[in-house]
Amino acid sequence: MGHYGYEKYKTMERLTCSARENEARVLTQGAILLERCREDLEQSRKDGDLGEALSYNQRVWTILQAALTAQDCPLPIHTRRNMLKLSLWVDRQIFKAMAAPSDDVLAEIIEINQGIAKGLRTKPTKKMTWPGNP
Repeated sequence: MGHYGYEKYKTMERLTCSARENEARVLTQGAILLERCREDLEQSRKDGDLGEALSYNQRVWTILQAALTAQDCPLPIHTRRNMLKLSLWVDRQIFKAMAAPSDDVLAEIIEINQGIAKGLRTKPTKKMTWPGNP
């Protein structure tokens, strides 16, 4: 996907909704796709739906990684580092599910997607500050 995917993401983000809303939406969509596959794991594997759902999630997390490493990322460095660590863990889970799909692995990815999406939909009650940016 590379640079083109990231630029397309940024353009859509500016045109349709806030970054937080867009990220929550695509993470939720990824969770929904995986949940559908969990309902009949063997059939979704045979039909190719599982591969498509995993690829979709992989693209979403790759785009998030690019956003987290961008020069203009507004998040504090420690938050960026933690999210990047989480994204690497999600990558490993996706590869694990591609090699040997299991209900447990899919459930873990779904839970992470839903949790991050929920946090993104939460409106901060006050402006966040961190060292170096009072």
